[in-house]
Amino acid sequence: MSKSNEHAFTHFGPGPYVFEKVTTNVSIPAPGVPGKPGGSCDHCSTGIMYEFWFHTANDVRFKVGCDCALKADPQSQRHAKQWRSNHVKEQRRARNEAKRKQRRARNEAKRKQRQEVWAAEGKAKAEALLLLDTELAEALEYDHRIIADIKAKIFQWGTISDKQRELVLKLASQVSKPAKVYNALPSDVEAKRVRIKGKVLALKYKPCQYRGEVLKMLVEFEHGHGLLCSKVWGSVPDEATTVYLEQQDEDIEAGRETRTIFEFMQGRVIAFDARVKVSGDDSTFGFFSRPTKFDAFAGE
Repeated sequence: MSKSNEHAFTHFGPGPYVFEKVTTNVSIPAPGVPGKPGGSCDHCSTGIMYEFWFHTANDVRFKVGCDCALKADPQSQRHAKQWRSNHVKEQRRARNEAKRKQRRARNEAKRKQRQEVWAAEGKAKAEALLLLDTELAEALEYDHRIIADIKAKIFQWGTISDKQRELVLKLASQVSKPAKVYNALPSDVEAKRVRIKGKVLALKYKPCQYRGEVLKMLVEFEHGHGLLCSKVWGSVPDEATTVYLEQQDEDIEAGRETRTIFEFMQGRVIAFDARVKVSGDDSTFGFFSRPTKFDAFAGE
């Protein structure tokens, strides 16, 4: 066989030259310095970073660079080409990922910078707002979850809506007032029907097995000559619905705006007779039943 027809790897030994693997050999002179090829091609002595390992028919192993690897037999060439193709894709993915990270870092830095500017502007606007509105500034100092949340939003955006301001003042007024202390119900309250007089604190529809939904109410029951008060819960008397409908007709005839039964009853001082049973868990709370002799205008 003439020398020109000899395989490039003949001097390593007889073929076929079987491809084994690719290893990386990188020399790093100092930390932070880009790596350099740490090996050399056994065929052309060129410095190489990626070592393509082959072995001959008599198990002689040798390494070559990616260019010399293409001089192997067709099957080994396919392995080498496939590795180079995958390596190029991996490098491209790595570069694109590095660019994405840099872009995300830049966007995050810009976002933080904008937030700092907005925070500074919001704080300045909030301080100017509170200097002019001392009533609001005082209300924001109360310890309340909703007030604290609105205060944080004011210092973030430098503004507050009229409804938010009303809510803050309302909550501050409630917090500033001492919590009402309720007293135990009289010991003989269950012995007979009693006259209950007090303010309606809340109303709510509750499901009923026999009547679908029933309107219930929570009443602040005044007793002990009006010096003590407890809370009782029970059904709104049917007479209350009759009084409400009559009042609604009067409003319509007078051209006044009509109200719902909730608006009509909420906060109204009423009176009625009922049986009361004290709660087993709280002596200041009771349940009334069979209400009669309803008076919707007991507070007038």
